Amino acid sequence: MEGLIHFCRNWGEADCHPDVGKWKNPRELKSGEEIPTLPVGEELKKFDDICRKCKSRHFVNDEEKCPVCDSMDVERTGGSHDAPGWAKAYGYRCNNCGEKFWIYESSLKE
Repeated sequence: MEGLIHFCRNWGEADCHPDVGKWKNPRELKSGEEIPTLPVGEELKKFDDICRKCKSRHFVNDEEKCPVCDSMDVERTGGSHDAPGWAKAYGYRCNNCGEKFWIYESSLKE
């Protein structure tokens, strides 16, 4: 799994946890300062724990697969909303872990 931050539409927004959100938005570097790189492995897993508990998360996936547990046992919930001008989002629920997430129509495979 690549990390839950990559599935969250709120990553880097004002209500994103500061330890997680800082990796989304670039900041000006001082002369001689190294370019920061997103953590991987165990460090990235720490972010997953933060994201799982986050009340403002908004997970989106491009396939019918749970972004949290990778289960393919998911179903449409009937919920939907429009992203004006480019897509429609459909609500899904994972039957394995109970996570709710969205899939955008523009990303759905026919």
